[in-house]
Amino acid sequence: MFQRKKYNRRQRTGRKRIIRARKSYNNRKQLPPTAQPLSKLGTNDISYVDRSFTTTYSWTTVKPVAVAAAIPASSNKIPSLRQICSVELANNASMLTQAHLQTAPWSVWKRVWHEILQTGNDSIVVYQEFSSVFGKELDFKCHENNTSDTVKDTMIDMYRIPNARKHRIETVFANVYLTDIVTFIASFKYVPYVMLDLSMTKLNNDVLFSVFHIQKLMCIDLSNSNIDDNYLIQLGNAVSQGKLANLTILKVNRCMNVTVSGIKSLFEKTEGSLACIETDISLPITRYIEPNHGYVSNMKWIKLDTDTMPASLILKLPLALKLHTLLRFYGDIIVAKPAGVSITKDLLRELRLSHVFDLLVMGSESSDDVSRMWEERIRARNRIRIIKSYHHTSHNQNEKQSN
Repeated sequence: MFQRKKYNRRQRTGRKRIIRARKSYNNRKQLPPTAQPLSKLGTNDISYVDRSFTTTYSWTTVKPVAVAAAIPASSNKIPSLRQICSVELANNASMLTQAHLQTAPWSVWKRVWHEILQTGNDSIVVYQEFSSVFGKELDFKCHENNTSDTVKDTMIDMYRIPNARKHRIETVFANVYLTDIVTFIASFKYVPYVMLDLSMTKLNNDVLFSVFHIQKLMCIDLSNSNIDDNYLIQLGNAVSQGKLANLTILKVNRCMNVTVSGIKSLFEKTEGSLACIETDISLPITRYIEPNHGYVSNMKWIKLDTDTMPASLILKLPLALKLHTLLRFYGDIIVAKPAGVSITKDLLRELRLSHVFDLLVMGSESSDDVSRMWEERIRARNRIRIIKSYHHTSHNQNEKQSN
């Protein structure tokens, strides 16, 4: 018979057992998830990008080229306590809330806001906190009147409405959810007029339907997007039904899915404030006023000659300045009003005094180089477009032209 071999256990000794520490894998560096372009199921659109898997960034807290505030060195003058406190608060602007701002009047916080603007600590959320509390003050301004030649200041001078203190100009990278932008705009205590430039991102209908929820959307650029005729029909319905009651300028260039039928569907909506459509789709003139200038398809829309002034100037301007210049030159034509009454000056004055939130979404994703945003916006401003401009006429002007 076979017997199992017996092993003697190791005899205990007086030595202590050495316990080796296990390697910890908790601190292992993990790479962030990367966004891969995915085709939308059920479609052949290979250019569709599924934004539900993209990595966003804290776009509301990014400081536009921030520089730490400092008390100017002076051997003859001792800085006041108020100045020291203003500088310290400006350097910690991200910690301020509306509850803090409501503890003192605007005369106290005005100097702090000035320091914040000077040093570039005015992130989008900091601007929202201050404008929500002090936005009604006549001397509240969204940007400092700088004379420097920095990229940001150059961009602001190129985009800002003349004498408009409350025109806020912002630029964000592409990896931001459009629904988050719409929600953020709705969180203001006041309702700003909105200028939204989405021409550098290639978005589809499902995403762009969210802009219908922007209460005072005044100008929008949907160029280079994947919208189609159905989207324009829904947009026209929203304008005529009052959901987009303030929409005045629409840009639709290089949209491959948009046809003449989609543009005509907008022309058929006679109600609403939509006054200017810029598109690369050409429509025939059925009744000429001047050479290359006349009514389109027997409707109350005029095709302007973009080779002559002032139409050629309006064509090259960014959204906010385009609206301002459009009201200056064509306000009496596009605005419905009682006969013999001009309200263009009132509209221009309201535009200068009202809060305007001007936002451009870039085509590239976020990076550490924030100055790229301002450079990209300057390049967008200098782009040359070969497009047609159609302006809507008021009832009185149309009757005058027919007589």
